[in-house]
Amino acid sequence: MKLVCPSCGCYGSPEAFMAEAEAGAEDLAALAMPREIAAELQQYLRLFRPGERSMLAKRRHKLLAELLPHITAGKLQFDGRVWPAPLDYWREAIGQMIDGRAKLDLPMKTHNYLYRIVAGIANKADAQRERDQQTRATGATPIGTSAAHQPFVPEPKAEPTYNPETAIASLAKAKSIVNKGAKA
Repeated sequence: MKLVCPSCGCYGSPEAFMAEAEAGAEDLAALAMPREIAAELQQYLRLFRPGERSMLAKRRHKLLAELLPHITAGKLQFDGRVWPAPLDYWREAIGQMIDGRAKLDLPMKTHNYLYRIVAGIANKADAQRERDQQTRATGATPIGTSAAHQPFVPEPKAEPTYNPETAIASLAKAKSIVNKGAKA
């Protein structure tokens, strides 16, 4: 009995497919791949597949071992700088590569192009944060918006409290004032 790989069309015995699947599952489990990005990483790894052949589990393991420490750390050390690289940056960068695969020179050899995209995303985010900080520091407002202000909201009036002793004392004081005015 022979099986056919749905990705590359390769024929093989069921044992070969099971061994390859087990090796891939072991790679992913051993490297603790973030679940939120697992599907994108699998598509990204296909960019490294050599032509019509399938990629060996050993090669897949090596590629993931190079990449996952950066992803799980949330930062990327590249081009002599450490870039912040949260999971969203990686997802966006991998998405850009997958969407633009027709323009790529395949199979990919290194992760450098992905790293450049992540660094570019981080650089844009840093520049935007810096612009926002400068805007807040100078008190300037972006075009088309108004300055942040607190709208006037009148304080609610306190419910009057009735104290019988205070009322009696006030009434007595008012009577004494009236009586003094009447005598004069």
